Amino acid sequence: MARKHFNDRAGFTLIEMVVVLGLTCLLLGIGTFGARHIAQRTTKIEAAFFSELKENWQVAQFKARQANEPLLIKMGKEQSVLFQCRDWHQRIKVPTTLALARNYELKMTTKGNVRPMTIIWYSDVGPAEYRQTVQMGWGIYRVDRKVQD
Repeated sequence: MARKHFNDRAGFTLIEMVVVLGLTCLLLGIGTFGARHIAQRTTKIEAAFFSELKENWQVAQFKARQANEPLLIKMGKEQSVLFQCRDWHQRIKVPTTLALARNYELKMTTKGNVRPMTIIWYSDVGPAEYRQTVQMGWGIYRVDRKVQD
């Protein structure tokens, strides 16, 4: 009985399969590393934003006490936070990955206090939710980050 040769058979050789699997794994590894790197970088940008917001909040408290006049804080319009009083204003740009649940307008008293509230920020990274809890007596706030399921 004669042996048949399978040279004209359609399909992939073992070497071709190994090369394709190797390239696929390499591309997936680069993509995963790149996505993780971008997420970490964006989280740092968001942390820097909240740090800048805290600094400007403290300056606003000082300005309200110094000028002995209330100060207005507008959040959400034009993707920014605006601190405003008669002779001073400061605008902070909100990163594009953050969005407010709604627009907020807070009034800081001449003593630097605001009414207690929770301001909710949504992040595209994670996705995550930031809860900025404002406390009345001290006029200070705390920011907690929670990754959504």
